[in-house]
Amino acid sequence: KAINKILCKLEHQGLSVTEAITEAGLSDAKQAETVITKIKKTCPEFGNVKILRITDKQFSEIIHLGKHERNELSSPQLALF
Repeated sequence: KAINKILCKLEHQGLSVTEAITEAGLSDAKQAETVITKIKKTCPEFGNVKILRITDKQFSEIIHLGKHERNELSSPQLALF
């Protein structure tokens, strides 16, 4: 598959590649803490789950590469897990 070739190239460049990314748009830090608590309760003991929290400003500075449709989010904050 083409995606596997791309992922292989990224790994050879020293970048880490994840198998799955799930995101949740959240309106404030309190909502984020609620989601994180739920994830902690659900996560298996030996799971490999990472949570990345970014600010509105950081999100606005994401660089999009390739051809894609721009999808506006209804919420400016994301929880990626």
